[in-house]
Amino acid sequence: MSRIELTEEQGSELAEYGYSSNGGGDPVVIDGHTYTYLDVEYNVDDHRWADTHLVVFERGDGKLFGMNYDTGSTENQENGFVYSRRELFEVEAEQITVTKYKEL
Repeated sequence: MSRIELTEEQGSELAEYGYSSNGGGDPVVIDGHTYTYLDVEYNVDDHRWADTHLVVFERGDGKLFGMNYDTGSTENQENGFVYSRRELFEVEAEQITVTKYKEL
């Protein structure tokens, strides 16, 4: 599995572009590769003072990469890489089926 270490600036730029703005703006270029926001999976890890979300990007070559980003549980808690490492890691999409029930 590919892992790409990020600087604080690169991690913040990806988080702002992806998680914070839902992909609005220009894709982010890191080490000559373009990363385009694809999706976010909320609450992949839960901590006392922050929730970790998985932000997914598609790289220019079609590979998918994820980045864990922590958001504070209260307005006084920090957002950023509090419990998570500043890195992109290769991911793959997995289709799942969810059954919901509604009252008749």
